[in-house]
Amino acid sequence: MRRLGLAGIVAALLLGWALIVMLSAPAVSFIRNDAIPKAGDEIAVLTWNLGYGGLGSDSDFVADGGTHFFPPSPQAVRRNIAGIIDTVKNIEADVYVFPEAAKPGPLTYWHDLLGALRKIMPNTTRVFSADILTRWLPWPLRFEHGMAMYSRRAVGALNVEPLPREPDKIAGFISRDYTVRIIRVQVEGKPDWVILGVHLAAFDKNAEIRRKQLAEVMRYATVLHAQGSPVIVAGDFNLVLAQTCFKTTTAPKYLGWIHNFPMDALPAGWRIGADPRVPSVRTNERPYKAGENYTTVIDGFIVSPDVEIESVTTRDLGFAFSDHQPVLLKARRYSAPVSRSEDRGP
Repeated sequence: MRRLGLAGIVAALLLGWALIVMLSAPAVSFIRNDAIPKAGDEIAVLTWNLGYGGLGSDSDFVADGGTHFFPPSPQAVRRNIAGIIDTVKNIEADVYVFPEAAKPGPLTYWHDLLGALRKIMPNTTRVFSADILTRWLPWPLRFEHGMAMYSRRAVGALNVEPLPREPDKIAGFISRDYTVRIIRVQVEGKPDWVILGVHLAAFDKNAEIRRKQLAEVMRYATVLHAQGSPVIVAGDFNLVLAQTCFKTTTAPKYLGWIHNFPMDALPAGWRIGADPRVPSVRTNERPYKAGENYTTVIDGFIVSPDVEIESVTTRDLGFAFSDHQPVLLKARRYSAPVSRSEDRGP
């Protein structure tokens, strides 16, 4: 039998350790803080797709028609993460929904966006649910991207429910698991606020998967609402939530993924909360330049009939740190259903 040298033994041990970590690493992390206060009749929810820290204004991306898979440099990622952290620290919300947060990996040059968020929100309940998880690659090559949710108000429970998946893998080997993350934010003496965090598909043909995913999301939402809770769906819908006419020079060939939100998917009394004044997303066929990249509104909220929308505001950062911009909802429990004539959307 051939003997292994010291280097071979070390390599074998490292490989075994990597396999154990990859096979045992949870796709969902839920760290509950029972010491934080409960919510009241008013609630503020922020959603911001963070672009994993790699899609600041100086980035393009190959899936969107660009030429690059990686960010321009490690320095660019550090700058993006620093800007994200400074922005989040200055936005007061009860619940934060962050699609495309990321642990250290190749697309962030091994910078830790998720860890940076955790440091500035120590007194919260934290959720991380990976939707891109390459378990079979060793740590230096591993991707672990997904949705992070933070709550400054007491959370009673988390559920992660499956959504329809795209048939093809990214780059032929990376699977994307689509889920809806559901947290119950506790209220003293009243039914919980129920917050659903979503990030729907982006490049499915004719938005077929997105529509199926949306139908499932609304099925979960209406069941939860029927149980007596006010419901807010928050996140990146990858569907146009508000009609806009922002200046652009982007060629039509880069806009095949743009589809309007199907209003018939909303049950009676449910409404869209979006800010049509400021774009929430830009295309990545080239680095960002105001008035050139196509921009629209795909990030926002859907609320149940017993939720009154007080305001929805998108913070205009010039897409400096992500290809999306933060959107803040302020809402309160509503004493009577709102008519469909008050719906906001395309």
